[in-house]
Amino acid sequence: MQGLFRGVKIATGCPPVSHLFFADDSLIFFRVSLEESIRVKECLTAYERALGQIVNFEKSTLSFSQNTNPNLIEMVKVLFSILVVQRHNLYLGLPTISLKSKRAQFRYLVERVIRKIQGWENKSFSTGAREVMIKAVLQSIPTYAMQCFRIPSTVCEDIERECANFWWGMESGKRRMHWQTWDFLCKPKVRGGLGFRKLVEFNRALLAKQLWRIIQNPETLVSRILKGGYFKHVTVMKACLGSNPSYIWRSLLWSRQILEEGLIWRIGNGKSIDICSESPCSVLLQDNKEMVEDNRVFGLLKAVKNSNTLDVCLWMKNHLSKREFEEFAMQTWACWKEKQKYIHGDRTKYIIDNISWGHAMLQKFRGAKNMGKFNAIETRNKSEAVWIAPDFDKLKLNVDASVNKNLNKATVGGVLRDYQGRLLMAFCGGNRFRLGSASSYG
Repeated sequence: MQGLFRGVKIATGCPPVSHLFFADDSLIFFRVSLEESIRVKECLTAYERALGQIVNFEKSTLSFSQNTNPNLIEMVKVLFSILVVQRHNLYLGLPTISLKSKRAQFRYLVERVIRKIQGWENKSFSTGAREVMIKAVLQSIPTYAMQCFRIPSTVCEDIERECANFWWGMESGKRRMHWQTWDFLCKPKVRGGLGFRKLVEFNRALLAKQLWRIIQNPETLVSRILKGGYFKHVTVMKACLGSNPSYIWRSLLWSRQILEEGLIWRIGNGKSIDICSESPCSVLLQDNKEMVEDNRVFGLLKAVKNSNTLDVCLWMKNHLSKREFEEFAMQTWACWKEKQKYIHGDRTKYIIDNISWGHAMLQKFRGAKNMGKFNAIETRNKSEAVWIAPDFDKLKLNVDASVNKNLNKATVGGVLRDYQGRLLMAFCGGNRFRLGSASSYG
């Protein structure tokens, strides 16, 4: 029976959806035409014959889009003998239509919490039992809806108010004094609170988890539908809100900041990374396995993200060896160089090629530095002058001067040190002169 009816699309480029099945709560989508209606009827009849189960049309309902021809609605209604409704209010406990007033749409969550508390009015709970009932029952009621929608803050505040009233209890039909704020009770127990949830933050975390599933599982139906409707040519992390977006998409983008603060790229060949637009804090080199497995990498990323330049330098001084610091500095400079080339319209390298270039430059730098050391050793061996420390209670001043007759310029300098060789003061100065004259320095 595959392909007998086409289903519906929410946007061009999205896969068609013909059905959503979950246990005994199922939705079937088809175009309003006599041909497709008959095919759906035949599918249901074939299902009944194959499994011996009969579809209960008395508990089923039909819903049509607003621009449907009334004659076609009547035809389909007679064919299926099913009740026609303006819209399906809930599917799996979630609203199917987005209302203008989100507070009114999700008010049912507050009402469920109130009904649950009213059922406990005649029972006596200890303090520990109240804590368990709030965490395990009351605050779990909106959890399912929070995984799909952004619940208005006013609705979350209403639920938290009911939880607070239940926690402090009632006396003679009136609520008791609240000796601590709800924000204080939401703190962890190690900080003096009780560990209750802040529903707004919990809602945002659940939506961020759904967004992460879309990134990790791009082949799922919901991922393909959202990609076709909102981010065809970019990733979900760079997607815009768009025009006339659904409330689900608005809710997912509201939670995206949580992922932006915690996500890190693991670079393979570097072809999918744009170093000119990606934050340097989000790049983690996967090729260097020792560096990836070292927790200091994550400490450095945290220091770069939350601190100033001085704090980053101090962190590197305390955690990186000299060779590691040279590696970090050279690769950072290589990335900066490529970014400047991009800004000025020059051709840039792939990031893996840029890393190789940085390694080559670092080897040249170390080779030149070692060559300078050898030259310094040879020069020092040829020189017999050795600095001699002064007595314990004295200081020693060493001076030197040079004259350039071509430029008619003289320069003098000096250093003042104690008996341990510690530098106390240094000075230098220069001045032009004419032959046969003298200049003074002070």
